[in-house]
Amino acid sequence: MIPELERYYLTNYSKCNLSYNYLATREGLSYPSHVIQAIAAPVQILSFFTILKKTPKVMKTMKWPLFINHSWSVWIDFGLCTLSTPYIFLPTTSFIGVGILSFFGLSYIPQMAAGALSALCEFICLSSRSNAITDNRFRMTKKCTRVLYHTLVLFLNLTVLLFMFFTTTEESQKLEALKIDPCPTKEFFRSPVGYYNQGLMNLGMIFYGLNGLVESLAILSVYRPYRNAVKDILNFRKSKEPKVQTIPVREVCGNSGFGRTHLRI
Repeated sequence: MIPELERYYLTNYSKCNLSYNYLATREGLSYPSHVIQAIAAPVQILSFFTILKKTPKVMKTMKWPLFINHSWSVWIDFGLCTLSTPYIFLPTTSFIGVGILSFFGLSYIPQMAAGALSALCEFICLSSRSNAITDNRFRMTKKCTRVLYHTLVLFLNLTVLLFMFFTTTEESQKLEALKIDPCPTKEFFRSPVGYYNQGLMNLGMIFYGLNGLVESLAILSVYRPYRNAVKDILNFRKSKEPKVQTIPVREVCGNSGFGRTHLRI
């Protein structure tokens, strides 16, 4: 911490009237996010299994596109809830990482680069699926149009990444951010920040972390073959056994003495 920032923390920041709110702390964001990922992981693995092993023949054409889309969704969810978990300060749009990678000391720049590229891949995947819908009037039918479109999207993402490598020093940016929001949470001073009800901001990130779980549940519940496969795996479907019914039948064959018999159906 540079002397100017330390002086601000000891003098000006001590005058801030901040009430303690667990949800506004880094633990209030990281712990619920990790719990969500722990709950989502078995559902995501089950989704992988049903896509690979339970896809019927009528859905073979969409098996691998669905698998690829699910893979990217799981990866983004894992990065958001476990690896990086961004703790964002508003209105300055500063942030710190409270995930495992930040715990081991990895800089925020490669984390943001990986996140931006992952989001780009997911975006391209969704765009390709949209173009495959014949009834979509906005689909791009010409190859040159698709190439130009994805090149533009890639350029915009790379531009954002370039700004990360050519920013001014981190500590001086903190002083500029304090002019906008003079009373952020203590995490702003104690952690490297990559340049506000904070509790609501964290709550928004936690809900965003539900993306992977909801996506997996949608795959397992919307498509009937996968829904039936899950019921079979979890033994929720009742086995259909043939019913046996006994009907009394009286046969009379002369004086042979035949009595009542029973016919099983």
